This record gives sequence, structure tokens and C-alpha cells, in this order.
Amino acid sequence: QGRKMVETMLAMSKKARTLRKKLRQIETLKVMKQSGQRLLEEQEIKIASEEEFRRNLFELESILNAEDGESPDEDSSQAHREVHEDAGVSLPTEDAPQEEDADTAEEHAFNADSFDPGEQEGNDDDGWVVKGRGRKQVPSMKKHFSARIEVSRIQRLGQLLQESQEEAKGEEEAEQTSSQDVKHVVEASKAKEEKRKSAEDEEEERVAEVRRRALDQVRKGWKEGYLRQTSIEAHRNAVSSVFVTKDKLLSGGFDGAFKVWELASGTLLKTLGGHTSVVRSVAGDDKELYSASDDCMLIVWDAASGKMLRSINCFAPIRAMKVSFSKSLIVTGHSDKTVRLYKAGSEGTVNAMHTFRAHEGRILSLELCRDAQILISTDERGAAIVWDLESKTKLYSCERSQENLVRSSCLISDPNGPGHLITGHDPATLMVWDLSQAQAGLCKKPSASFTDCKGSEEAEARCCLQQEGNLLLSTALRHDGSATIAVRLWVTKELLYHVVPEDADAASCLHVRGKFVAMGSMDGWVTLLEVLDKPEANMTAVEKSSKVRKEKKKKSKSSPSAAATEAMKGEVVPT
Repeated sequence: QGRKMVETMLAMSKKARTLRKKLRQIETLKVMKQSGQRLLEEQEIKIASEEEFRRNLFELESILNAEDGESPDEDSSQAHREVHEDAGVSLPTEDAPQEEDADTAEEHAFNADSFDPGEQEGNDDDGWVVKGRGRKQVPSMKKHFSARIEVSRIQRLGQLLQESQEEAKGEEEAEQTSSQDVKHVVEASKAKEEKRKSAEDEEEERVAEVRRRALDQVRKGWKEGYLRQTSIEAHRNAVSSVFVTKDKLLSGGFDGAFKVWELASGTLLKTLGGHTSVVRSVAGDDKELYSASDDCMLIVWDAASGKMLRSINCFAPIRAMKVSFSKSLIVTGHSDKTVRLYKAGSEGTVNAMHTFRAHEGRILSLELCRDAQILISTDERGAAIVWDLESKTKLYSCERSQENLVRSSCLISDPNGPGHLITGHDPATLMVWDLSQAQAGLCKKPSASFTDCKGSEEAEARCCLQQEGNLLLSTALRHDGSATIAVRLWVTKELLYHVVPEDADAASCLHVRGKFVAMGSMDGWVTLLEVLDKPEANMTAVEKSSKVRKEKKKKSKSSPSAAATEAMKGEVVPT
């Protein structure tokens, strides 16, 4: 019985030490939490169990430090008795007297003859009460209480040992369950990460396939940047408008001149007068030419002879003009914030059809899309409006108050929706508006934006925007102030390269048609670029994007023949 009690005491001491260790860990976790560090879920659960741990520790310490004289409670007396009976110790009861064997009865028999009532009763050394000469021995109550106290304590220690073992078993099972839960969480996290990576890989493959198909539709010279440059000193002042026809180049300038150039050689064919202010916009085909000016005049010219066929006074300075030759429509944008629609007739006749009023600033640019079914107008207050020319109604409005001067725009068609509107802002910033996200026809936030301005924002970095098939061209500036043309693949918004024309000042206007790119500059020069099918000497410099260069490096490493081919083509270097 003593050995069992010692083992129980040791187990309880060990349990107490474990509880103290847990409480110290909880204190450390509480300090970490107060310092702002994020804890795991298991650590939060451990902090929540602090009160239970302290209660158990208090109970253990109370039992370990209990005094030997502590009396048991009445409810546990029966249990104490059963424990002592198992150990071979017999305790007296109040209900039934103990039975004695013959020897014991004879030994404890009362001898009346030898009993002397005058003698004092006393205790012998063994704790028995001695009365008279007959030595009638009665067990001392102190012995009984001590035994019962010891039984109660042993039983309580046994119960605590059993509870401690059960708690340890429960903690072990909880740890196993927790480890299994953590394992499941880790496995689920790994599966989720693998799924995400798989989705990313599939998306990359899809984008790569879309890119490959889009590039297959792009002319090789456009794709590789094979460009030949012709520089033309066109006007005494800044060039305000350029337009490429089938075989001619048209230019209008701040000097009020309207000039016609031969496209192949860059030779001046004729200069057309008639305007007294800046020629803001020019256009034409093989039959008629059009020019619009700040002097409020819209003039129609004969393409062959250069003769003025008709002049129309619009009574407001014209800031932009677009012509649909297939539908004989003319659209003009004015300083009075209006957009006007005209119908061109035979022999230069022009009839007014409709006036659009919705802008709050002067019109800066116009664009006809989808075979002249859609009109886009932009103003200096930062708004771009999409119109339906058949119904003469406003379809969408894209506004952003902090962005002013919408210099240019274009509409990218989408077979599954209204498409994307792209607006060009100074300095050299492009914004993409997803028209399918418009609410009640209003777009307040672009879905994407990117800039090609490599110089300072104070620099004259006009953003002139043009679309050619799957390519998107926009003007930009280098650090040294020279002009560049950014060429992007629209479907992936990937920058393919920057065209770096030789001795080109900051761009003021841009027009693309087929294999020709015309860019007017602030210094009065026009840069004409022709896209070639194969590389030639003295080509215009092209700065490839880092992504394109990496792809070329991969190809050169994978195939020596491909490397030799790339070396023969080479990066186009300025002469």
C-alpha cells in the first residue's frame, strides 16, 4: 500500500510539473499575442485552456501539500473501509461489532476478580487503553482515525492518478487527432496549390496559343520590326495632321498649309491653300480630299487637280475630323463642344445631318469604327463618348476627372460583347475601358492602363493612337526627348518593341495604313515608315521588349540553326 501511494505521489508531481510547463508556454504565447504576432489556431486553443490548467494544478498542489491530520469526509468512509479490507486491515463499525476468534476473545475477556477500580487508567506504549488489573484492552480512537485518514488519502491519490492517466490518454488522442487534422489541412493546401498552379499553367498555355494565332495573322515585317524610314521636311511649324491614302501622303500644319506628297518617294506633289489658321485634320482618297481648320472652314478638294470643290463654314473652330468614304459620311468636332455629322454628295456637295451635344469640353479627337456604325468622340475634360450613328444616340460614356486631354481613341471589337475602348492621354498613357462593365452606359474606372512615357511628365509626350489589325500603335518619348512608336499585340497587351526613328522630335500626330506609318512631329518634319518583308540595310532602329528578347534567347539556345538565322537577321541597329 505504501509503494502504491509513493507511485501515486510521483505521478501527481509529474503531472503538476507538466501543468506548470504548459502555463509557462501560455504566458509566452500571451506576450507574443500582445506584441501583435499572429498565432496559430492550436496556440489560441491552448491560451483558452489556461483557466482549466490552473484549476487542475491548484487541486494537485493542495493534495500534495495536505497535512496528515486532515479528517476524511463521511461520504468516503465506506470506500476507505473497503480499501483497508483489501489490504487486510479491519476497521470497527458503529452498526455491527467485530467478531473475534476464540484466542482473541479469551485474551480480551474481562476478569472481574482481578479488576481494581481504584487503579488509574492509562495508555501503554502501543496506544492501547489499559484499565484495571485485568488489562481490558480497547483500541484507541486515534489509531482508528489515523487509519481512516490514511485510507481516504490513498483513495484520493488513486482517483487523481486514474484521472491523470485518463487526461494524459485524452491529450495523446487529441494530439493525434490534431496532427491528423493538420495533416489533412496540409494535404488540402498542397492540393489547392497544385490546382492553382495547374490553372495558371493552363492559362499560360491558352494565352500562348492566343498569342501565337494572333502573331500568325500579323505581317512578318510588323512582327519582327523590319522598317525603312523616310524623313520629310513638311511644314514651317508643327505638323497637326497626317493621313495615308493608297499612293499619297497628306499633311496639315500649324502654318495653315495642306500638302500632298508621293507616298513611295516622299516627293511633294502640291500645296493647297485656302485656310487662314491651323489645319487640324486632313483626309482623302483617290477622288476627293478633305481639310478642316481652326478657321471654321471644311473644304473639299479634287484629288487629281487640287481644285477646291466646296467650302463649308461651320461657324465654330474645327478641332477634329473623320471621313467614311464607303458611306460618304463626314464627322467634325468643334471648340463649341459639339460633334456634327454630314453627308457627302456628288461634286463636293455636303449636307448637314445631325449635331451631337453631350461633351463638357472642346473636342480633341474623333474615330469611326465598325464600318462607320460607331463614332467615338473625346474632349479635353477627360471624357470619351461612344455614339450609335444609325440611331444618333449615346451608347457609352467613359469619364475620369483626374485624367484630362483624351488625345486619341480606338475601339477593339469583341464578338462576345461590346468590346474595349482604348483612350490615349498625355503624357503617353493608354487606358483600357471594358464596355461590358458599364453601368447604365457609364464607365467610371478603366480596367487597365499602361504608359510608354520614358521622359519627364512635363515633356511634350502626346499619345497618338492607331490600330492596325491585331497591333496597337502609340507614340511615346525617350529620355533624351526623341520620339518612339510603341507596337503592342492587342490580344495580350504585350509590348513587342519600340520603333526609334532617326532624328525624330516629339510626335504630334500619327496615322497607319497597311504597311505605311506616318508620324508628324513638333518640329515640322514627317517621318514615313515602310514595313518590309525581309531585313535590309539602313533600316530604322527597333528596341525589342525584354519578353521578346528572352524568347529569342530560348530559341537560340535550343537550336543552333535558329541562332544562326537570328544572328543573320540581328537586332536592327541605327546607321
